[in-house]
Amino acid sequence: MNIVLLGGSGFVGSCVAKILRNKGHMVSTPTRKELDLLNPNRQNIEKIFANKEVIINAVGVMSRYAEVLDKVHYQTPKLLA
Repeated sequence: MNIVLLGGSGFVGSCVAKILRNKGHMVSTPTRKELDLLNPNRQNIEKIFANKEVIINAVGVMSRYAEVLDKVHYQTPKLLA
């Protein structure tokens, strides 16, 4: 399968990426620079998601600012879906 794994450099995401790759899946893990979850860019999103069969969201951001948490954990995933 061709998979996009968001949060692939984090604790959980890196473990998921390793397991998926060991099972023979093609896994791309876009960086924060490629996909800025605070300021998503439609063109970048379309490039990253092109020809992918599965999208996994393993993003986890800690912040004391409710706006950041809302944007990264709710608004942007809603937009991506």
